[in-house]
Amino acid sequence: MVIISLKDVNKKYDSNFILKNVNLDIEDSKIYVIKGESGVGKSTLLNILGLLDKPTSGNIEINGKIVNNLKDDELSEIRMNTLGFVFQSFYLNNNLKAYENVEVAMYINKKFSKKEIENRAENLLEILGLSDKKMSFPNELSGGEQQRVAIARALANEAKCILADEPTGNLDKNNEKIVLDCFKNLANDGRTIVIVTHSDSVLEYADKVYCIKNGILEEL
Repeated sequence: MVIISLKDVNKKYDSNFILKNVNLDIEDSKIYVIKGESGVGKSTLLNILGLLDKPTSGNIEINGKIVNNLKDDELSEIRMNTLGFVFQSFYLNNNLKAYENVEVAMYINKKFSKKEIENRAENLLEILGLSDKKMSFPNELSGGEQQRVAIARALANEAKCILADEPTGNLDKNNEKIVLDCFKNLANDGRTIVIVTHSDSVLEYADKVYCIKNGILEEL
């Protein structure tokens, strides 16, 4: 099943095309890796997939529905209920414990009861191997542990697709493997993962690999 589809998408700033005629189908239960050097448009593409930016031309479809012209509040609702975001910098609240960082996303959504929020946060941290770290503050966690808390937060509102921007960029090899293994397990459980990166070590986890060069997306 196709979750996100880009059809003939172009993006330009001033007179410069960042993306040119991009066509891409993101299917469920797969890991997609989009690689390329810095500044070639990887993050722009991820922002368009995540409905954080709009194409200059072309269509974005979510679950078969064109969403280009939806209002901001409608796009926000789709993001909140369908998409999850993971970044190179973890963006955890240093004043909140691990479980609270996961819970806060659900309180914003107002989709779950207080008890459901508590149970979901605990279950997600358990799935990601962090049950013994749930009471820890971010500065008490390793980089890999912080990134797994961020992944749990991204999954908190039942996101079907995780969009990850250089998610292992700040991690050593051991923690990189732990995080990528988590992504693999999530894909096996029916989630979709889209990773943009310049790292080749991520490629072995991918079901599909694409490369951006000069604004053009090609499957490898």
